[in-house]
Formats: sequence, structure tokens, C-alpha cells
Amino acid sequence: MIQTTATVERTTARRKFGGYKPEAPKTVRKLKVKESSMPKIYDAWMGYKYGINSRENSDDALSLLKHLRIRASDIEEFSRSLPKLDDDIDGTRLGLFFNLMINCCEDEKITIDTSGHYVALAYFGFRNTKHLVINGFGGYYLGMEMQSGLIEVNGNCNDYVGDKMTGGEIHINGWYGGLGCVKGGKIYHEGRLIVDK
Repeated sequence: MIQTTATVERTTARRKFGGYKPEAPKTVRKLKVKESSMPKIYDAWMGYKYGINSRENSDDALSLLKHLRIRASDIEEFSRSLPKLDDDIDGTRLGLFFNLMINCCEDEKITIDTSGHYVALAYFGFRNTKHLVINGFGGYYLGMEMQSGLIEVNGNCNDYVGDKMTGGEIHINGWYGGLGCVKGGKIYHEGRLIVDK
């Protein structure tokens, strides 16, 4: 019987990697945590006195909102939190407040979730120029005085859709009560063009 002996060279960490040395100092990036805008948005909501024709009525809310960096995600979060507020919500006040947030928003596409609400919502997309998606009830006076942009409603709407709108498009994927006095723009109902001015 022939025995073979293998010689194994032991490699030490020192020989292979050159020994352990102190690490060179490296710059560590600080983690940036975005401070939530929600408390200030709620403050603005609680102090908001609405009015369509009076700009002064919205000044207090606007002064709080315009200093925030409102993103579409903030508006979505606010809309999802609304079922907790249903007992004392005024639908007109809510719709107009959303428009203030949308006008202050840095993003062009905003999604609002109104599913589960039973209050008479109104004025979503008032003087709209952005891409607004409403998942749920679109309310009364949807897109009133809309100038451009797009409103998509994945749900139902009440009366006066597109009242005094001059441009843009409204897409309703559900039933609607009736149209307003549309001056311009396009309105689609479940994919079918019903207004083209």
C-alpha cells in the first residue's frame, strides 16, 4: 500500500491580506427622515373657513399650507383618514379644502380616496389644472370652473358635473346625476364621449 502525504501550506490572515490595519475614516451619510406634514395639514383643516367667492375666507388655511412641501402622498393620507371625521364633515368645506391642498401640491397627479363616505361631498376639482383621480364618490359640482388637466372618478357623481368648466377632461366611471353648464372641455361617461366643446 502506497501512502501519499500532502503538504498543506497554512495561509495566515496576515500573509494573505496584509495584516489588520485601522480603517481609513469614511464619511457617513446622515439619514434624512421626512417630517410628516399631517399635523400641520390637520391644523389648517380645523381652522379653515370656506367660501367660493371670497379669497379672504381661505387665507388662514393657505398661509399654513403654502409653507409646507405638500406631496400627493400627503393628500392621499389625509383622504384615507377622513372616515374618522365623518360626523362633523361639511362636504363643501372638504372639497374646497382639498383644492387648496392640490393647488399647493408639488406633484401633478393626485389620488383622493372617498370610498366609505356618506356626506354630500362637493367641488372636487374646482378650477382644476392637474391630474386628479378620485376613488369613490365624486360629489356635487365636480370639476366646476375647471381650466385644464384631467379628472378621473372611479365611482359615482351627483349633479352639476363640469359646471362652467372651460377646458380639460372629466372621466366618470360610474353613474352621474346631471351635467352643469359646460363651456368647454370634454366629459366621458364610462368611456363614451358625452360632451365635446
